[in-house]
Amino acid sequence: MRVKCSAIGPKNVPTSERSYFLVYLPLTVKNKHIGTSKGAFVNTNWTIGKCIDSIADTLKVPNNNNTTTTNNLKLFRHSTGDLICSKMDTPLTQLFKDLAIFDGERVILEYSDNVPDNVIDPSLYK
Repeated sequence: MRVKCSAIGPKNVPTSERSYFLVYLPLTVKNKHIGTSKGAFVNTNWTIGKCIDSIADTLKVPNNNNTTTTNNLKLFRHSTGDLICSKMDTPLTQLFKDLAIFDGERVILEYSDNVPDNVIDPSLYK
């Protein structure tokens, strides 16, 4: 519940269509205004790729997901370090149905070239 109270995101997302996450920033990104984690919301009807783009924009994390030559941002489960989804065109609603992710979950936003399919040590993200 505390995540919802302080979460930030696009103002044009209707309250009834919001999904909330506690997002841990990439280890290489330092943002003194946000710290190491922040609550963020996205539209439940978006794809995971659009959610990542929106979260990166909201939290001011450099994002080059539209190019193939740079590190791409991906979302990982904070509890295990596992990649949530490798297909960026997967709808968030489908991930909820498949129980791959939950509303209100803690997630790690990290560059994919820094890690393979999982975060090496999720305890580094505090």
